[in-house]
Amino acid sequence: GFASGMCVPLPVVLSDFHLSVQQKNVLLAWETSSENNNSGFEVQRSINNANWQTLGFVKGAGNSSVKQMYSYTDEDLVAGKYYYRLKQIDFDNKFTLSKVLTAEIKGGVQNYLGQNYPNPVVQQSATINYGVASQSLVNISLYDVQGRMIRVLLNETKAAGQYSLNANLSLLTPGTYYYKMRTGNFTDTKKLVIGYR
Repeated sequence: GFASGMCVPLPVVLSDFHLSVQQKNVLLAWETSSENNNSGFEVQRSINNANWQTLGFVKGAGNSSVKQMYSYTDEDLVAGKYYYRLKQIDFDNKFTLSKVLTAEIKGGVQNYLGQNYPNPVVQQSATINYGVASQSLVNISLYDVQGRMIRVLLNETKAAGQYSLNANLSLLTPGTYYYKMRTGNFTDTKKLVIGYR
């Protein structure tokens, strides 16, 4: 055939490969625009971009001319830098490697705002746990359902760490309230219910 060797299609066209870091997990996602003879993808990780270990295998579509989407989650990582790549393997064991992506897992405490307890509150106070990722001014304030601020529960600079706040709720009428934490560019809001005492 005169056309042989003219336009041998790539076995797999990887049209997108990206990752996102969620706390201590790395979510890898990729898609193919076409597949030919695709057994699947080995997901590989390295900590030095030189020695690679295979984390798992994601089965391919075999032969496909439509877009296929894949994902893989690498969970519960310790702080540090990680490199990821895909090794696409054909049924005849030929393979191609994707580009390398880098993920950074941050160490230490994350910014977070916990749910108060007890909930609903029947005493004059409630405990609220929260975390601060790096030293910063932390403001936790209480609002009514109309969004009016009722009381500042905390407004001080805290070092990175995990904390417990004893929120003073005396003289408040039973009902639904919200408390909001602001520190740096982090904000979070939780609902607090005061029951009948």
